[in-house]
Amino acid sequence: MQRRILNFFEKSKNELTITVFAFAIFILRFGVKPLNIFETNWIKNLGSDFGNEINLWFYFLHSPWTFPITSVGYDYPTVIGVGMTGSIPILSVPLKLIYNIFPVNFQHLGWWFALCYILQGLFAYKILKLVAQKSQINIVSQKSFDLIPIIGALFFVVAPTLLFRWGHIDMNAHFLILIGLYYYFNTKNSPKKNLTALIILCFATAAIQQYLLLMVLAIAFAGGLQNLISRKINFLAFVVFLTALLGGVFFVLYSMGDFIMPVTAQQNDGFGKYSANLNAFWNPLNSSKFIKPQPLAFAEQYEGFGYLGIGILLLALMALAGLIFIKSIRQRYNFKFSAIIFVSLLVFIFALSKNITFNSKVLFEIPIKDYTALGIFCNSFRGSGRFIWVPYYLIMVGIFEVFLNLPIRNYVKISLLLFFLALQLFELQSLFALNIQHNAVETAFPLEIEKHIYDEAEKLITYPLYCWDIKTSGDFYKFAYHTSELGLPITTGYLARPDYKVRGDWAKNFNIALDSGILFDARSAIIVPQMSEIGRFNKVCQRGLLKSFTCNGYAILVPPNLKHTVSFLESNLVVKPLKFHTEFFSDFLKRHTTHTVLLAVSDEAANKLSVSEKKYFTSIGSRIADSLAFQGSYIGIIQNGKTAFEQFANGKIVEHNFLKNEKVGTFTLPVNIYLMSKGTFAGIDCAIKIDGVNYTHRNQGFNCVAIDAQGNVVEQVVFNTYLSSERAVIEQ
Repeated sequence: MQRRILNFFEKSKNELTITVFAFAIFILRFGVKPLNIFETNWIKNLGSDFGNEINLWFYFLHSPWTFPITSVGYDYPTVIGVGMTGSIPILSVPLKLIYNIFPVNFQHLGWWFALCYILQGLFAYKILKLVAQKSQINIVSQKSFDLIPIIGALFFVVAPTLLFRWGHIDMNAHFLILIGLYYYFNTKNSPKKNLTALIILCFATAAIQQYLLLMVLAIAFAGGLQNLISRKINFLAFVVFLTALLGGVFFVLYSMGDFIMPVTAQQNDGFGKYSANLNAFWNPLNSSKFIKPQPLAFAEQYEGFGYLGIGILLLALMALAGLIFIKSIRQRYNFKFSAIIFVSLLVFIFALSKNITFNSKVLFEIPIKDYTALGIFCNSFRGSGRFIWVPYYLIMVGIFEVFLNLPIRNYVKISLLLFFLALQLFELQSLFALNIQHNAVETAFPLEIEKHIYDEAEKLITYPLYCWDIKTSGDFYKFAYHTSELGLPITTGYLARPDYKVRGDWAKNFNIALDSGILFDARSAIIVPQMSEIGRFNKVCQRGLLKSFTCNGYAILVPPNLKHTVSFLESNLVVKPLKFHTEFFSDFLKRHTTHTVLLAVSDEAANKLSVSEKKYFTSIGSRIADSLAFQGSYIGIIQNGKTAFEQFANGKIVEHNFLKNEKVGTFTLPVNIYLMSKGTFAGIDCAIKIDGVNYTHRNQGFNCVAIDAQGNVVEQVVFNTYLSSERAVIEQ
């Protein structure tokens, strides 16, 4: 037994060495606490996509088993296929079986990161070893450590594009691309064995991440095509290979629930901006200590980040010099057709998208319309810049192949590789360093409230429905972290592909019911609305269908049938009764007829501007009734109950600077005023600045600021006329 163990370590010493180094790099970046499966604060503190994935994972744990496999509760009433989450279905599905036996919430994402780094190093080592053996380069040995492939593999573990992509947990699986390249280049195996391995790899990738699946499918197709062209398989075998490949992938995707949400319900735009720039391979953005960032054509082109790193770029210069000046190296390469280069070129073109850009210029545009079949496919993978990863790693392999063939001694190669690796690590400190916190995340309510507020509830409804900001930016996470641990449905969620139809239908029914003074699907729900939207619940509160409270700056609405919850809140000293009444937009303006009212729309303000409100605007000389379009931009000034200025636009920003002592209507401005509005398609924002200070809440609808004759702010409010022409007035 001892001899077998010693033989294993002797035989696997190189693989174990690269495993240790890759794991050490993971520890240096993440620390050891993420490996504690019961520690989730590190993920919650990171928020954004991380917070989303831990929520989806916990909701999946609490969901019933179905086929296709789904998750319910997050973004209620949406049913989400587990394959459309970032919880890595290939791990999360079998791990759920453990939860059914031992029902304790746990996370696997820390170990997933570690696995990504280890497999990245292992398969990079295997590829470089293949390259060396193919070229008959004497750098590998069965008796000693293979230092050159080991050091070379570390360049792949600290590849800038991998370090940069850590914010998307499932997309850290760059090792899948390397596994695909390994089986493409592995001539030791029979074609059947390699193609079978590529099929299995695609099945596994289908249960991990869709973008990576498309990349690995491209490599698998190249593998089949190369074997066909080199006559290692016949055309029938090639067709069987593709049929098995696509049929199996389709079954896995279907099983993981990837097709539950119809394509028509998803977002079908964005392709062309989230792309790669032609400067991607040498553009470090802001990650390099040596090379300045190059300009981009679109801010969204960070998705196409493909910087190779200073170490690899220097190796590339050496390789290029070798190709140019050393005949023996140049003669090794010919211009025979290579399927992997051909396919990688096609993938690279897709990464560039329909807008081919270099630096800040759009060189030309390929006319692809959004709602054609091709457009829908492209927009389904609108973050096309990510596809640069296939040519990225192929270029790295090519650089190492030429470098390893350079006629210099191995100890010189080792010295150069170590120097370039150290240089690259020094250069990429901003990418390498992570600030992971493990302190407990802030809760929405004091802990004594948080522990019991949902005891009787069947769901939590945030309002406006599906909003992320209730009191502060992104604070829906404070609620979702708790509800996900309980498996309690919540009507919001951070999803890359929301089901807008399901959301829209449910929200429509809920709001129609509110307008009628009844509750829809909320008889046993806790409702937490934005304080500015509390007025929407005036009718149901007056009818006694909800009791209203306030705690920690949040409004809490509870149906009386949740008797224990109501009693608990009424008896708690940190919870206060919430009293309010509503005010119509026109009534607000009438209250300020002796003042000047500044108006600016953010996002949308025409949807629920009532007929009576429109008539009032017409009566004061405004064109809002017939000119403010859905999701349009608008700024205006109302002075002494009459419209003194207004400006509209659809799909673009409207803004105007007024200088102190400038006359607007009959009013001479006592201060400098800047008005700005962005409707939905202009960017969703607004500003009402008085002497440089912004007084808007920047919330959806009409943002209003009333000032007196001296320019002092009297009142600032928001009328969210996307939902209602009324606003809530909190009674002190």
